[in-house]
Amino acid sequence: MRHILSFLLIITFSLLAQAQMEKYKAIFLYKFAQNFEWPSNKNSDNYTIGVFGDLSLQDELARLTNGRTINGKPIEVVKFVPGNSLDPLCILFIADKNKDTIDLMSKAGKASNTVIVSESPGLSKKGACINFVNNGNSLKFELNEANLNESNVKASGSIKSLAILVN
Repeated sequence: MRHILSFLLIITFSLLAQAQMEKYKAIFLYKFAQNFEWPSNKNSDNYTIGVFGDLSLQDELARLTNGRTINGKPIEVVKFVPGNSLDPLCILFIADKNKDTIDLMSKAGKASNTVIVSESPGLSKKGACINFVNNGNSLKFELNEANLNESNVKASGSIKSLAILVN
């Protein structure tokens, strides 16, 4: 009985930790949108953040940004569907299970001035502008400025100072 209770506690804490990690990722994505500068041709009526392959993160981000604006523009969170254009997106988050699409998404992101954010080891060196890094109890992020520059997007100094810079 004690082993079953221990097992259930471990699963419960694991689920709580995962839910907390989704909140942190959502906060980061919201803050990224506030601290990037897109070229004038990306100017639209809202800031659109696409999420590819992580419904719980999409829901958390939608909750966090509901009713909020950036520079007077509302924030829209959408489910990204493969085959759709990246043109309306300011940011696209790619879940780990879709990491094999990084080459295609990176090329499309650069052409559409979309910041590609991933969560899989090594993807910032394979085309992602930002890659989340989970260091046990903390969430950090890598920033590949070369990839960001190829997307014609500029990061604020505060984002750069918090990032793990990679080439």
